Amino acid sequence: MPINFGGYGDPIEHIVPKSHKTFWMFHPKNLCLSCYGCNTKKRDKNTLLNDHVTYSNAYKNYPTNSADFKIVHPTFDNYSKHIKINGIFCTPKDGSIKGANTIEICQLNRLDLIHKRVLYNRISRKKINEIYMEKLRDTSTPKYEMDAITNYAKKLAENYNYKKKVLASKNK
Repeated sequence: MPINFGGYGDPIEHIVPKSHKTFWMFHPKNLCLSCYGCNTKKRDKNTLLNDHVTYSNAYKNYPTNSADFKIVHPTFDNYSKHIKINGIFCTPKDGSIKGANTIEICQLNRLDLIHKRVLYNRISRKKINEIYMEKLRDTSTPKYEMDAITNYAKKLAENYNYKKKVLASKNK
């Protein structure tokens, strides 16, 4: 699925926020492409497991190990080992803590992304209903996923009712 869905250019994301570590602001391993929404949601949330860096030679002390980060790091990690897309939701793969952190910090199950996955994958209303019912039955479904799918279901219903009204007014 493409990164950019809107009219925005792809922002350069600071993996460790520049507000936390200004000396890494331009470190090549601290920069990556990100969609506007994920960049905005992540904003200045802490992504380091341990704040172990001293200020002497700080630029040279950028972490070089995947284990130093709470989230999936594009240089040190493979997204597909930590995150999988199940229809319209991102879920941690094999219980990956990094996957769960990335999904939560970047809010990868927010309404706009669910909608884009539905369109991109041409998922039918029937399939959406099946996914929704499965999530409702699963008591371990995180609240943010339930909120996202409930909002998406409301949006679908509003859209359906709007189209029905438009068609009805055209047939008069």
